[in-house]
Amino acid sequence: MNNMVNKVINALEKNSEGLSITELVKVTKLKRCQVRIEIALLLGAKKIKERQIGMAKLYTLK
Repeated sequence: MNNMVNKVINALEKNSEGLSITELVKVTKLKRCQVRIEIALLLGAKKIKERQIGMAKLYTLK
């Protein structure tokens, strides 16, 4: 895995309740589009899960 994926995974490990993309951008200091790409890769690999809370989507590790 690349460094950006590791940043997203590390952020999610520290926040078991889940993070939105906006929160992941703040924590990882990555660009929003890059966070979205990494989230898509992790969802495809079934390493994280997504849940809808109102308008926001929260991402957590499986």
